[in-house]
Amino acid sequence: MLRVLLFVLCLVGHGDVIDDHADPDSVKAELIRYLEEDDFEKTVCFAEAAVEFYRSRNDLMDMAGCYMTLGNAYQRMGQYEEAIRNYNLCSETMDQIGGPMAKVNKRYVLNNMAVMYLEMGEYDQAETMWDRCIASVNEADPGFLPQYDVDSLRSLDLATYYQNLAEVRLAQADNGDPNPHEKIGEAIRFLEQSLDYSERYGAEPNKIVGRLTGLAKAYFEAGRTDEANHNLDTALQMATTLNDPYMLAAIHLLKGDVKLKLGQNENAERAYLDALSLAQENHFGEFEMEALNGAYECTKDSQPKRALAYFTQNVALKDSIYNKEQQALIRDFEVKYKMEEKEHELTLQREKNRQGKRLLALSATVALLLLVLLGVVLVVLRQRKRRNALKDHLLFVVAHDIKAPVVTQSQLLEMTNEHIDEMTLPEVKESLQALQISTDDLNEKMQNIIYWVKGEMGKAESQPLHFMLRELVDEVVDEMALQTRMKSLTVVN
Repeated sequence: MLRVLLFVLCLVGHGDVIDDHADPDSVKAELIRYLEEDDFEKTVCFAEAAVEFYRSRNDLMDMAGCYMTLGNAYQRMGQYEEAIRNYNLCSETMDQIGGPMAKVNKRYVLNNMAVMYLEMGEYDQAETMWDRCIASVNEADPGFLPQYDVDSLRSLDLATYYQNLAEVRLAQADNGDPNPHEKIGEAIRFLEQSLDYSERYGAEPNKIVGRLTGLAKAYFEAGRTDEANHNLDTALQMATTLNDPYMLAAIHLLKGDVKLKLGQNENAERAYLDALSLAQENHFGEFEMEALNGAYECTKDSQPKRALAYFTQNVALKDSIYNKEQQALIRDFEVKYKMEEKEHELTLQREKNRQGKRLLALSATVALLLLVLLGVVLVVLRQRKRRNALKDHLLFVVAHDIKAPVVTQSQLLEMTNEHIDEMTLPEVKESLQALQISTDDLNEKMQNIIYWVKGEMGKAESQPLHFMLRELVDEVVDEMALQTRMKSLTVVN
C-alpha cells in the first residue's frame, strides 16, 4: 500500500507519467539525466514510475537498473533504509537474470550497502557484505568481460575490498572493541595487501594515494610513526603531482595529527595551516573546521591568544555553515509545501470542471468521492510528515543552538583558568568579554527557541509595532561583523 501511494504521490506531485508506448531508451536517458543533475527527489519519483514501465514490458535488466538508481538516490539523500531496500530488490532481480553482468552488478550493490552499514556503525553487517564481494571475485568465473585481464581486474577489485575491510577494523578499534591493537594489526595487513595489489596491477594514482594515506593512519594508530610519516610523504608527493586539493588537504590534516601526538606542536600547527589554506581556497568546510580545531589544540597551552583566535574562527565558521544549511532547509520546505498546496487546489478545480452532463453525474460523483479520499490521505500524510519534520528540526536546532554557546563558555573558562597567571589584564578582559558575548548569545537563542515553539503551537501572540528599519539592519550587521571580517566582506546599509 505504501509503495502504491508513493507512486501516486509522485505522479500527482511531479507529473511523471510514462506512456506505455514510450521509447525504453528515452526513459533510461531521462532517468540518468535526473540523477546526474543531483535532483534526487525527482529521480526517486521518475524511477518508481520507470520500474512499473519496465515491469509491464518484462524488461528485467532495465528494471534492475531502476532499483539500482533508486538505491543510489536514497543513499545520496542519507535515507539508508530505503536505499538498502532498493539495492536488495536490484540484487533479487539480478538473481533472476543471471549471467556474468549480474555478478558484477551484485558486487556493486553489496559494496554500496556495506558502505552504508559502516557509516551506521553496523560493522558486522558491513564486513559480511565485503566478504561476499571477495568470495564473488575469487570464483572461477567472476563475471568480468572476456576481453580484459581477469587476474588484473580481480586483484584491483580485491584491493578495494581489502581497503574497505581495513576501515571496518579501524572503526571497531575506535569504538570500544576489547582488542583494539588486534583490530589495528588486521587493518594494517589488509591495507598492505591492498597497496601491493594496487601498485603491481597499475591502479589509478588517486587510489594509490588513498591507500597510502589509509595505511599511514593505521601505522600511526599502531605507534609506527616513522612508517606513517614515510607513507604520508609519498602520498603528498603523488597528490601534489596530481594537483588534487582534496587529497592534499586530507594528507596535511593527518600529518598535523601525527605531529601533534608526537608533541611537535609547531610542526603540527604548520601542517594544519597548510590544510586550512587548501580548505579555504576550495570551500572544504569540514576540513576547514578540522584544521582550525587542530591549530587550536596545538596552541592552547603555549599561545593562548592565538588559540583564542583559532577557536573564535572555528565557532564563527560552524555558525555560518549551520545557518546556511538551516536557511536552505527552510526554503526547501516552504517551496515544497506551497507547490503541493497549489497543485492540490488545481487538481480539485480540474475535477470540478469535468462535471458536466446529468447522465454522467453518478460517475462524476464517484470520481469526486475518490478524489476527496485521496485528498484526505494526502493531507494526513503531509501533516504527519510536517510534524515529524518539525520535531526533528526542533531537536536539531536545540542541540546546535544550546550546545555551541555552552561548549564555547566551557572552553573559554577552561583556557582562562589554566592561563590566568600568564595573561595580561587586557587578555583577561578580552576573554571575559568573549564569555559575556557567548552568554548573551545563549540567552537570546533560548528566548528565540521558546518563542518559535510557541508560534508553531499557535500560542504566540503577535503585536504590530513601528520601528526604524535602518537600526534593525545595523544591529544585524554588527552581529555578523566577525564573520564578514573573516571572509573579507563589506556590508553597506
